[in-house]
Amino acid sequence: DRAKLIATVPVAMEAAEQIAANAMQGGLFDALPDAGGPMADYAKVRPWGERERLKEEKTAIGFFLSGHPFNSFKSEVRRFVRRPLSQVEPSRDLVTMAGVVMDVRMKMTARGKMAFVVLDDGTAVREISVFNELYESRRGKIVVDEILIVDGKVSNDDFTGGYRIIADSLMTLAEARGRFAQRLEISLNGEVGEAGSASAAAQRLENLLAPYRDESCPVLVRYRNADAEGDLPLGAGWRVRLEDSLLDSLREWLPAEAVEVRYR
Repeated sequence: DRAKLIATVPVAMEAAEQIAANAMQGGLFDALPDAGGPMADYAKVRPWGERERLKEEKTAIGFFLSGHPFNSFKSEVRRFVRRPLSQVEPSRDLVTMAGVVMDVRMKMTARGKMAFVVLDDGTAVREISVFNELYESRRGKIVVDEILIVDGKVSNDDFTGGYRIIADSLMTLAEARGRFAQRLEISLNGEVGEAGSASAAAQRLENLLAPYRDESCPVLVRYRNADAEGDLPLGAGWRVRLEDSLLDSLREWLPAEAVEVRYR
């Protein structure tokens, strides 16, 4: 458990320093710790999810080792981006595609300053050309190692023999959820209430939703206990922005299956 090991490092270092300090004050055999010495137990922390594990891998060694960062979102993204990058083909219509931003570079071209964004979804790598006006208006949304959804024009590139993709619009995953999601469903049951009280559970839910409210996605609360069950659509003022941080905080509190983004 990497999360447990990393969280325990500061405590282990403190214990080692204590052992070293004790050794300076005694003889050779006094330096050996016994079962009652200052050895630390492993820290009790939540295990890393796939995204966090991959992020820490890249921080430590410079690349993803045990998986691909797109995999954590693949099943969700496929609800509104039907084709993987490997199946993107030239079309007269705009093509919606998605991937993890692997690199962003700027270049002066005959058409002026352009950005070139490299996307990877685990099936293929595609370079997206972004005109400067669009790039400047959306540059804060183009983040390396994060999901980016692109509506773009795909055509044959006679120079390279591959495809040329010119972006028409760019969206973060949260923005795409707002565009394509029907609602956020949150299931609560009697066990949540018993952990404190039903009112305490309602207060915690309110606290989690509050930083993301007044946005585009409706919220439906499904509640069930031993005596009754029902659906409670929250008011328009409680529409939320579907950021990863909101979904993660809800899933840390509730079972993962109790938090679902429903798509049209």
